Order: sequence, then structure tokens, then C-alpha cells
Amino acid sequence: YGVLKTILHTVVEIVSERRSAFHQRVSRIEPRIHRSWTYAVMRAWATVIQLDLQVAAVVGDMLAGRPAVYTTFLAYDEVAHHSGIERPETLATLRKVDHQIARISRIAEISPRPYRLIVLSDHGQTQGATFLQRYGETLEDVVRSGLSNGDVTGPAGRSPDHPGETEGEANPRAYLSASFEEASHEDGAVGRTARRAARLDHYRDDIGLDEEDRARSGDRDSDANEGRGGESPPELSVMASGCLGLITFPHRPGRLTREQIDDLHPDLLDRLRAHPGIGFLLVDTDADGPLVLGAEGAHWLDTGRIEGPDPLEPFGPNAAGHVMRTHRFSNCPDLMVNSTVWPELDEVAAFEELVGSHGGIGGPQSHPFVLHPVDLEWPRDPVVGSETVHEILTGWMRGREDSTV
Repeated sequence: YGVLKTILHTVVEIVSERRSAFHQRVSRIEPRIHRSWTYAVMRAWATVIQLDLQVAAVVGDMLAGRPAVYTTFLAYDEVAHHSGIERPETLATLRKVDHQIARISRIAEISPRPYRLIVLSDHGQTQGATFLQRYGETLEDVVRSGLSNGDVTGPAGRSPDHPGETEGEANPRAYLSASFEEASHEDGAVGRTARRAARLDHYRDDIGLDEEDRARSGDRDSDANEGRGGESPPELSVMASGCLGLITFPHRPGRLTREQIDDLHPDLLDRLRAHPGIGFLLVDTDADGPLVLGAEGAHWLDTGRIEGPDPLEPFGPNAAGHVMRTHRFSNCPDLMVNSTVWPELDEVAAFEELVGSHGGIGGPQSHPFVLHPVDLEWPRDPVVGSETVHEILTGWMRGREDSTV
């Protein structure tokens, strides 16, 4: 019964997605992005099949009396990326997840041990027309225009290895590939089928592969290198996560400073900070530490000194703390770029082709939530960063033997 129900709901979800995409096109709803048949299948996987598997796993663990159980629901996130954060189909998906949480709550009442349910946002999303839609160029194009020499590589809304597939479609594909990879270790027909499916994925790495898989992967890598003519890495690499852009110099050891970047490419920083779609950029300096640059102002994070309009002001009172936290990461890029935020619309401009995005700051993505039992105390001071949330949750578990996150 469960298998047939899941298959039926999967077909219904694919049809629903195609109908919703058609409705947005004919109604000229903006902002919107192209949604393919491939995405329709990926959406059905995230909102039906994976959701059913997640809930079944959680329920099984609860009935087995596991001391702590957690899962991440991907369904709303996936639909919001492509449809918009408060569109009808997105809210319908959110209600579906809500019903599953209610189901888990009912199971908690009959479980062999008491459980407390805590619901927290993985991250928010902010809507908006993409950077490419607004300005007719990608972040990669803007970076290239500021270079004195050298080349740039990075996804510009399209997958570099598979031009027909958007970066947004690569995201759910990764979830699907991970599921096939895990199932491939099972014995029997399920494992064999999953292994065959996993081998077809060009994005897959070599984690958990057998010798035959590694040989196939090596052949693909050799072919790819031959296709590139043995070229070395580019001068700059540009990556995007929503309205956050990460710019690195692969050939240069360590993290470059403003002075070093100006010596290499004198126009790059000015070109980036002057663009109307870029709200601020973060760069380290030799003498004064981390510096945030905007179109007309600058904010030195170590001292709090501000010259001209504060580029972080539109992003809220905690923006400086969040940016400084990111600066302290050992793998912080040479340049970190955040798109402009339009407060009157609560919109940002994603550097990838997603109508709802997350990764940087600005808009609703900057407003997380935690829904918890009232007898579990939440700090009065602002909570910045996932490390602090982790300390709070583990503190609850240490303090109460019967608490579960």
C-alpha cells in the first residue's frame, strides 16, 4: 500500500509541477525561472519519495527508542528555489511537511520513551529576480571585466560540464545521487539497481565506489582533462550560493589581501563595488584587517570605523557580526561578495538561476526560527552562528535525559 501510494503521489507531483510552471508562464508571474521536465522529476523525488523515506526512518527510530533522532526536510526548500518562497505550490508543500511533523508528534505519544520535538529552520530564503535577469550579465562576467589578465571559471547559472542543465537542477540531482549511492551498498536487486543508476551520474565523486566504478570514474576524468587540453586552473574561480559570491585565486597560496589584489588587478575591486547589483564585498587588508566595501562607503570590522554610508546598514544590526564570523573561517575566500538587497521588496539578486535563494544575507533568509517546548530555555542574547545553536541544543540534552532533538 505504501509503495503504491508513493508512486501515485509521485506522478501527481510531476503533473502538478508542470501545471504550475505553465501557469507562471501564461500569467507572466515575476520573478520566475525556467523549470524543465528534469526538475519536475527531481521535485517529485524531494517532495514525495524522500519525504516518505525520511518520516519512515524517524518513526522507526522513535519506536525503537533511540535517544536522539533528527532529520532535514528538503521538500519546501526545493520548491521555493524554483517557484518562489510564498507561491501557492510552495505553501502547499509546506503544509505537506507540516502534516508529517504532526504525524511524528502523534507517534511520540505512543513511543516507548518520552520525546520532545524541536523544529528549527535550516535556513531561510529570499526571493527576487536573479542577477543575470536584472543586469544581463553574471557575476563571472563582472569579475572578468575587472581583470588585467588571466581567465575566470565558475558556474554562471549553467553547469559548466552540462550546459543544458541549470545549477538549480544540479542541487536536487545531488540529493538523488546521494540516495542512490547509499542504496548501492545494499545486497540484492535494490543494491544492483542503485549501483547501475549511480554509475550514470557524471557529478558523482569516488566515495564508496568499487574498483569497476573507480576505473570508470578515472576514464571520465582522463577524457575531461584531454578535452580541456591539459589546461591549468584559471586565474580566478567564481562560485555562487544564492546572493553570496565566492571569488578565489587558485594559483595564489593563502588568502590575498586588498593590497595584493590591487597589484594584480587594479580595477577589480572598484568594478565589483560600483556594480548596482552588489551590496558589499569583504576583503582582508595588510594593516587594518577585514574590510567591507560598498559603492560609496567602507566598514573596518576590527575597529568598527566607517567611512561614508555603511555598506552593511541595509542588512540589519547583526550583519557586522555575521560577516566577521565568516571572515574568521580558515577557508574564507579571497573575496566574498553579497548582492544588493531591496528592503522595500524584501528581495535580493541571486548569482545563480534560482528565484528563491539563500547563502548570503538580506531579506527573509536572515530571520531564522526555533520552535521549542517552553520549559527548554532559549538565551536572551542574540544567537549568531550554528555553533551557538549547537551548544544550546546539546545543553538541553545534557540537562534532561528525556529530551530529544
